[in-house]
Amino acid sequence: MFEKIKVMKNISKFTVGLVLIFAPFLVLESAYAVDDRDATPEERAKVMEVLQQDGCTDVDDIDYIPSLGFEAEDVQCNDGKEYDVYLDEDFNITSKREDLD
Repeated sequence: MFEKIKVMKNISKFTVGLVLIFAPFLVLESAYAVDDRDATPEERAKVMEVLQQDGCTDVDDIDYIPSLGFEAEDVQCNDGKEYDVYLDEDFNITSKREDLD
């Protein structure tokens, strides 16, 4: 019986140790969690207008990220490649990265 208690104490210490090790990462993850949402039809139209001016014609998904702007995923452009494009809240392209996956 005392051996079971020893084992349970070791398991408890192990569990507490894991929690102490990973707790900061969980806090950081929640601190950087962003509540994005789908772009409204008006926002989507404006993003599409800007992307078409940049030679891109088709978009899979457009999300709005508060305080950052817009993320357009799987954007098909005239060069035959797919991109993830980021626009600020004024609809200016801030980043255009080839989507390699």
